[in-house]
Amino acid sequence: MKNQGEEKHNDSDKEKLKSKLELVSFICAPISLAIEAASLVLAFCLDNIVVRTIVLSLTILCGCGIIFFVIFKGLNANKAKKYFEDYYFENTFEIAGKIHDHYHNLRNYIVATEPSAKESQEHVKLVSQEICNTLVEFYRSLFLNYLGGYNVSVCIKLLNTEDLSEENYNQWRLETLSRSTSTKQERRRIDKKEIKVSENSDFQIILSDKFENTVFACPDMKKIKSEFVDSYNMIYENSRKDFLKYYRSAIVVPIKIDGENASRRFLEEFPSLSDKKIVLGFLCIDSLKPFISEREEKIFNIGVEFATGFADSLYVYLEKVMISRIEQLVTERNNEQTAEQTSEQLCELNAKQIQIQC
Repeated sequence: MKNQGEEKHNDSDKEKLKSKLELVSFICAPISLAIEAASLVLAFCLDNIVVRTIVLSLTILCGCGIIFFVIFKGLNANKAKKYFEDYYFENTFEIAGKIHDHYHNLRNYIVATEPSAKESQEHVKLVSQEICNTLVEFYRSLFLNYLGGYNVSVCIKLLNTEDLSEENYNQWRLETLSRSTSTKQERRRIDKKEIKVSENSDFQIILSDKFENTVFACPDMKKIKSEFVDSYNMIYENSRKDFLKYYRSAIVVPIKIDGENASRRFLEEFPSLSDKKIVLGFLCIDSLKPFISEREEKIFNIGVEFATGFADSLYVYLEKVMISRIEQLVTERNNEQTAEQTSEQLCELNAKQIQIQC
């Protein structure tokens, strides 16, 4: 039996031979056409029967060559068309499967999460990480022909506050709720730090009314500083100063909803938000792979559109998580206040007893 290396070598030789035959046929076709035209002219201009016969024979041979060339190229074109169609359907089917996985899992998470349920922080992080991992698989499929050896990282950043009605977004702080396991450990350790919106321009241009941006999308982060000056007349800021060490392309999409469309349970907690834009956090997708060429930018922009859809779907789950979290924070705060009041009352009672004894 032939080993794998020999088979690859033979396949390579066959491909080279095929390429040479195509080159020869490509060169010979126009030459044959010219010879045939000249032969036809000569055939009717020559009186010598023998010469005329030879010229006509050459003409017939050249004609056969042209016919062979047309058939050969036609068959190859059909094969190429079939190959690309098969590849397109196979890749599209895989992408569709990843989208289905995301919504299938998200449905289960939403159904299993009740606003009153005091889910542990660790459980929420685990569920969110599974969502991130599913989205990584989707983007690997979408960017399959462009990533090369690079990977994709996905994370969910959640607003870290009890008061969602705070209008000054520069006061907002975010936490990295979860990140895909495809991310390097070094970066995941840094994620434990709280993120200030005021120190990150990508969040600011989404939240500010000064700009019309609904997302932040940059296919080549090396150009971001100059592009920010040109587009927004402002300096690009990132709380992670060495961001190019971790990603060269980035997509940031808000997880939001118009207040009038929020759930009744949510508006009971925050009635002042009924006529405002509600932002719970951000879906962030990035890679060390820059998308520079025209074709790469096109597939990158398709990825941005998918990201907006995924962020919309995440809102439903994270709204429940946020309600549960805020209720838990309020309960803990009330318990602390009750404990303090009880402690003060005990101190007062002890002081009165001491006075009576005296």
